[in-house]
Amino acid sequence: GNALDVGTFRLQRDLAFECRVRVNAAAIVAGDHGFFFGLANGGSAGAGITAKLFASDVLGAVDVVGFQHLVGESTALDAAYLVSGGTVMDGSQIADLDTVETLVADTWVKLGFRYYQHPRKLEWYVNGVKEAEIGETRIAAAAFPDADADFMQPTIGLFPSDSTAAILDLDWWACAQLY
Repeated sequence: GNALDVGTFRLQRDLAFECRVRVNAAAIVAGDHGFFFGLANGGSAGAGITAKLFASDVLGAVDVVGFQHLVGESTALDAAYLVSGGTVMDGSQIADLDTVETLVADTWVKLGFRYYQHPRKLEWYVNGVKEAEIGETRIAAAAFPDADADFMQPTIGLFPSDSTAAILDLDWWACAQLY
């Protein structure tokens, strides 16, 4: 997220995002670090400049769709989405989004999601297996990023809560949208 966006996407046409990541043991100790993989607002109003990807230990002041690890949890990775200023919609709000993956230190995992325009739905995948889904009702709600206004880009974020070195490795990522 910087003033020069590279590849922006909107949740208004079929879209797919996927990445392959691994974290070290320090990243998944409860109370140590929070992190995010997915799409977030970019550019001068986005995650990297004027707003913050994190507000303390949870996702904060930008619109996002992806996967989050909370500082207070150890190995749990939730599917999540957020509209800036709202409540993070994750496992604490929607049971199906809770702990879509249990992270293991130094182990590669593929994370992805797929947005469908007709019928509107969003599915989260871990290692190619669908783990969670939301449909039209949740996508049409005010808590979901606005398809017309939100230009999003692939984003990784880390919230260090202590001085232990967390390592997030990204092997690759890809995002594609039909137009």
